[in-house]
Formats: sequence, structure tokens, C-alpha cells
Amino acid sequence: MFLHENQSTMSWHSTTTSYRLQMRWEFSETNNEAPGDLPPVSVVSLRKEMVIVKGFIEEYVESIHACLAGIPPEVIQKLAGTLLSACERGATIFIAGNGGSAATASHLACDLTKTTLGTNPRDKSNRFRAVSLSDNVALMTAWANDEGYEHIFSEQIKNLGRVDDVLVVTSASGNSPKKEINAR
Repeated sequence: MFLHENQSTMSWHSTTTSYRLQMRWEFSETNNEAPGDLPPVSVVSLRKEMVIVKGFIEEYVESIHACLAGIPPEVIQKLAGTLLSACERGATIFIAGNGGSAATASHLACDLTKTTLGTNPRDKSNRFRAVSLSDNVALMTAWANDEGYEHIFSEQIKNLGRVDDVLVVTSASGNSPKKEINAR
């Protein structure tokens, strides 16, 4: 039997608090002879323990709460009205985002096209038409490679978009340069 133990510590700082993440792991491997003519079996176990100190989770939850509380209800109501209106008139809702926001764009497109149908979804006729522009990796990288990253969404809109369609752009950080979210 082979046993290896190690421990590491990583520190980082936010604007208000310092954090320390301690990780301890064990790795063991045991080779057992299997009965008959079967090859030996390798059993691997990996155990991680994480201890987060100084209230990282509490501060994260508070920051999310503050962010959501800062969005005026009228803005949410206006967005919901825009999306519902698009659904009623059969318009397509295009959703775009970079990095982690690309995953948010995919998730929103999925929720609009599937989750909003509720129970017995196959019986519903009034459906959202939603497309994540972040999902076609081959097309995005072709445009980025041949024409520049700033065209990965705008060229898709030129192919797929129609008058009165809706574009939703997501940015978790708000730091994406406008040229990267160019969908005109």
C-alpha cells in the first residue's frame, strides 16, 4: 500500500477581508490480486478536506444580496415585459456573454425554451424562441480567427436575426469591452 499525505495553504484578499483556504489530501493505492485470470485491480481513494476561515461564505452571500437589492424592480419588470412581448409575437431572443457569462447565456436560453413550459411541456404551443449565441463554439472561433473576436456575436445576428428580435447581453463582471460584445 502506498500512502501520501500533503497539506497546502492558499491566501487571498478581498476589499474588506482576508481569507485563508487550507486543503489536506490523502492519496492511497492498493493493488489486489483478483481471483482467476483477471488482471490486478487498482483501488484509488482520494480525500480532500477544505476549511474556509473568516466568513468567506457569509461575505459572498451578503455581496450577492446587495447586488440583487440594488436592481430596481422596474428594471426587472421591463425586462420581463420585453421577453414576454417577444414570445407573444414569435420573435427570437438572442443571448450573448463571454466567459462565465457564456454559461449564463446558455442557461437562460434553456430556461426560456424549456423551463417556462412548466408541466406537460409537449402540449404547449406558445413558446419562447431563445438562442444562446455563445453555444456554437465552432462558429464563434471561426469568426474570431478569420475576422476578429469582436465579430463573434454580430455576424451570428446578421445570419439569424430579424427585425423586432431581442438581444440580451450578460456580463457578470461588467468588464467585457464593448467591442467584444458587439452585436450590431
